[in-house]
Amino acid sequence: MQALWQLWLGLPEWIKLPMVLGLLILSVYLWEKVSNSERYLRMMVRLQPRSAEAHYTWAVFLCNTQKKLDEAERETRTAIELNPHIAKQAYYGLAWLLRERKADFKEQFDHCQRWIELCPHDPVPYEFLGLAYSQQGQFNEAETNYRKAIQLAPRYAEVYRNLVPLLVDQERYAEAETECRKWIKLDYQNLSAHAAMGLILFHLNSMPEAEKEFKKVTKIDRHAYHGFINLGLVFDLMGKNKEAEEAYRRGIQEDPNSEMGYTDLGELLIRLERYTEAEEMLRKAYELAPDSREAMEDHVKVLRRLHRDLDALPIICKWSEQHPDDPMALLTKASVLRSIGDFSEAKAVIEKTRALVEKDKNYFYNQACIESILGNCDQTFDDLAKAVQEKGFDREWAWEDPDLQWIREDPRFAEIVGARPEKGKKNE
Repeated sequence: MQALWQLWLGLPEWIKLPMVLGLLILSVYLWEKVSNSERYLRMMVRLQPRSAEAHYTWAVFLCNTQKKLDEAERETRTAIELNPHIAKQAYYGLAWLLRERKADFKEQFDHCQRWIELCPHDPVPYEFLGLAYSQQGQFNEAETNYRKAIQLAPRYAEVYRNLVPLLVDQERYAEAETECRKWIKLDYQNLSAHAAMGLILFHLNSMPEAEKEFKKVTKIDRHAYHGFINLGLVFDLMGKNKEAEEAYRRGIQEDPNSEMGYTDLGELLIRLERYTEAEEMLRKAYELAPDSREAMEDHVKVLRRLHRDLDALPIICKWSEQHPDDPMALLTKASVLRSIGDFSEAKAVIEKTRALVEKDKNYFYNQACIESILGNCDQTFDDLAKAVQEKGFDREWAWEDPDLQWIREDPRFAEIVGARPEKGKKNE
């Protein structure tokens, strides 16, 4: 766009004026054409009130040009009532409109059943029926209908767009991979198919293969920001920090209004100990998604790394108000309050936190954090000794966690947790 703008600025005035006038004339012409089409279609419906085709043509115009979905739905229903055997596009149109306005399951189900009765060999109503079941959380029924659509039309690629994510959501990654390969074989240039395959391979921990798929996404569409962000995640997990940063920044360049890229880049920069840059990224993510729990938590995390606890406190207060049952929000709030010297308020927050921590999977580690904030060193080390036995204990984070800052200088800490790991190397 910038190059086009520079080209425009370089044009002489005697060329610019006719071009502007030409664009204005074209705009008026197109507007007049749409207005004439609207008048003509309205007249057609009035003159032929019993014509299903007239009502459906008017419905399509209302939907595509006017975006008047409610009126389009009424006209489509009228068309079907006048002629139940009208072209299947009318049934497709109504099914789409019902989904757009989030109609209840029974209404969608009844419509699809009528559609199937009239077009028993059409795969599309089964696809819409699968979508309706999926919205209800009835995944087995949804899958049955998707597979029925494939059985009726083995080369109908579009149904895989819904079947593959359904399998992924159920963590059936091996089956999802099989179905996604069929999808790609039918529609090799489909960006969504390669993006889905990349995600599946990511979950299967096949990072080199996932990298190839996400690169195909960015090749098909060089502006596909999600392709670059996912590619960054793959590079990140492969330890290719430079490539990950480049991919994240390219994703942000393609869509500067998506918080996902800023969040992922910010977390990478934290691990690289580039805290000031990380704070800039995570602040932007928080500005774009101020009510996102992840955005609040990440921004607080980097502010604490920069020893800016006073700046972090308002965000933590908002986080704990919006998520009053989140033990991490309250635990972090208590930790910051102690850091800034408000020990009595920290103790009050801790009392609210204890019951919530009991339900958390990292019970002993969180108990250690609580006792550390309260200054109970012996109890902290008792809980920490139990925490290191828990699956998923993160030794590197224990050395960095601000909640444990008050007991880290005690020799018992290194004895229990182990020596401080090298930067960037998580415990095995």
